[in-house]
Amino acid sequence: MELAKLIIEVIGLLAWPFTILVIVLIFKREIVQLLRHIKEAKFPGGSITLELNKLGQAIERTPEIEKQSMTPQSIDSTQELLRSGNSTLAIANLRIEIDREILRLMRPSHNLQVVRSWSISRKISALVDKGLLSHDIAERVSEYSKIANKLIHGLELSADEVNRAISIGTNLLNYLHYRSNVENLVFDFEGHGLWHMWRKDDKVSKKYYFWSAIAATLPEFEHSYEVYKEAVEKYLSKEHRDSVGGKIQHDLYVVSLEEFIDILRFRRDEIIRVLRGNWWEDNEWQWPKSWGELGWNGPVFRGSANDAEDELLRINVAIKRYELLKQTEVKNILKP
Repeated sequence: MELAKLIIEVIGLLAWPFTILVIVLIFKREIVQLLRHIKEAKFPGGSITLELNKLGQAIERTPEIEKQSMTPQSIDSTQELLRSGNSTLAIANLRIEIDREILRLMRPSHNLQVVRSWSISRKISALVDKGLLSHDIAERVSEYSKIANKLIHGLELSADEVNRAISIGTNLLNYLHYRSNVENLVFDFEGHGLWHMWRKDDKVSKKYYFWSAIAATLPEFEHSYEVYKEAVEKYLSKEHRDSVGGKIQHDLYVVSLEEFIDILRFRRDEIIRVLRGNWWEDNEWQWPKSWGELGWNGPVFRGSANDAEDELLRINVAIKRYELLKQTEVKNILKP
């Protein structure tokens, strides 16, 4: 009797595990689908945190995102929203700025009226096809877009998650802004006559002609030597020549960092001269006599006096930055 009772107890203990195993085997597909949905659910410290951490680590392993980076002025609106305590609107604004920068990056190679209605994933794929984004970075931007959409549509976030999401989105936006500045400057090299009016039989040197062109267009690429240098190198590359149909006339002059600083100083001095004078009468370039007869002229600044004051601040920051960079280069050369 004791043995029979023991056998019954053992069977009772084994019954539930066996039953669960049978259920798992029968409903395997349904359980897998259920687990996938659970993975997307929001739990404290759950999947959204894991996704943000994974994406953040992937970006940290992509050095060009940090190296090729420029902060657009539009990022100020995101920071204002964040300071006001509206994290959802801050993330939504950042997501919009990323989409806007993607469109700007597409401008030289696509019809914006056509692509404006495309989904962001389609736009990203088109940029990859044109070689304007790498597969890795395209994947990062696509992942962030999906995460941002989840955050915008109702997921509650901790302060750490908000900061992480804003930091990742800002890094991607800054990278896209840099890339779009490069591509749009290359596009300007191709189509703007200012870069190609110099002729070999002119008395003025090629050097100073291109100094004048750079001085006039500095605000368009935000006074960035890195953008200018990369854009010129891409424009002059054999691959780019082939893609636009052959030989490019009047190759651009690639200025050194020291020359770029001189051009920045010249533009700064011209802005100061205009601001101190009569805006409507003095707002034309006064080229140095040593530059020769350039054969063209125009307004130093297009916009209001307030806009000129704002640029004066930005150009002073650029001068300080490149002066420090130049000093670092000299120190590195002199190292034993």
